[in-house]
Amino acid sequence: MADAASAPPDVTGSADSADPLLAFVLATFHTALFTLVPVTLLHWTDALGDLLGGLSTTVGLALYALLWATTWWTNRRLLAETPFTRGAEWPVLKASVKWGGVTGSLFFLELVGVIVLEALATGEVGTPEPTAVLFLLTFVGLATLVAFVVGALVGVVQAALDLLALRVVTDMLSSTASTVPDSPTGPSE
Repeated sequence: MADAASAPPDVTGSADSADPLLAFVLATFHTALFTLVPVTLLHWTDALGDLLGGLSTTVGLALYALLWATTWWTNRRLLAETPFTRGAEWPVLKASVKWGGVTGSLFFLELVGVIVLEALATGEVGTPEPTAVLFLLTFVGLATLVAFVVGALVGVVQAALDLLALRVVTDMLSSTASTVPDSPTGPSE
């Protein structure tokens, strides 16, 4: 029997217990998909040019990197909290509501921060009236709640796609494994 000193530390629930490659891949997939869908819809409605006309390349890349970093951080927490395995669909979907909502709220607040910093840098912000500050804080608070709900919905959809991909891959691997011989020279005696 192994003694307590040689046992691995318990990191259940810690972000360090998440598979770093899986967190990277999911964050990249989720960010690309979350960016691709609105850009495609805007392109189809001919509204993309106007939107991109007011966005510099630097700010666009910075926002994409910010969204990816936020998604990576929340995916690490989701993966540390739930087993990303076949048969654990319900815990993954439940956790995706929470962590998708957190992603949405954090990214919205990061966008607000970028807008405020840009306004401060260009000198567009003067001394605000107290009622304007109260209105702005109320608006940001309510918009953060809306961002949580939208993020939760997006999180569930993306987790469902992830679980579907997991099911397809495990089915492919199990069918491939049953057709591959035990060794290159045939079965051992």
